[in-house]
Amino acid sequence: EIPGETKETKLQSKAKDATHAITAKVEKIRIDQKQRVDDLEASLALKERTASLLEERADQIDAVVQVLNNALQSGLRWDEVQDYVREEQAKGSPLASLIQEIDFEQRVVTVALDECSAKVSLDESARAASSTLWSLAKKARMKVTKTQEASVSVIKAAEKQADNKLKARAWQQDASRLKRQKSTQAWFQRFAWFVSSEGFLVVAPRDKGQCEQVLFGGVLRPTDALVLCEQNGPPTVVRAR
Repeated sequence: EIPGETKETKLQSKAKDATHAITAKVEKIRIDQKQRVDDLEASLALKERTASLLEERADQIDAVVQVLNNALQSGLRWDEVQDYVREEQAKGSPLASLIQEIDFEQRVVTVALDECSAKVSLDESARAASSTLWSLAKKARMKVTKTQEASVSVIKAAEKQADNKLKARAWQQDASRLKRQKSTQAWFQRFAWFVSSEGFLVVAPRDKGQCEQVLFGGVLRPTDALVLCEQNGPPTVVRAR
């Protein structure tokens, strides 16, 4: 407990913390949504870059695939082919230097392409692998667009929910403050009242006398909504903050 801190100060601090928690939640959602979009865009960029490099170096990659297929067809064991590749890499062979890894079971070679790497089947060409990546990139771009649109909706919904919560807290704080001050009640406390989930103050008269106050006693403002029932019943006032 902070020395000299009054009850009013504690309540104000608590209210401030609650407000911060509401706004912080919205900010976290905003950051999370941005990160999700950023990750998808990075993945898309990598696919497009890799597909482009496969096209640029298609002849070299096809030559690598051909050399590996020839070695396997000649009867060399997998370990012998791997040793052969290492020897050629040690000699500085441009083709061998492209090879990062060989998966003999899956018949796939991973080739190094500048800052990227790509898996190419020993049963297809580099251009075929590039075409597959371009198709995946197209789908990824559509996903980025949909995610961006969804993110806007998610953030707007979070902002609206936060705004409603802040409005509701404001009405409740008005009533609590006046109660603590032991002075006149807030004008709406003499009626039946509550705050809606959207942050609107809803007020209803308790008896005929209060009905007249609502209708003719200056309670209504031009921006208020007056709700009347078809059956006999008291009118209801809905007020925005």
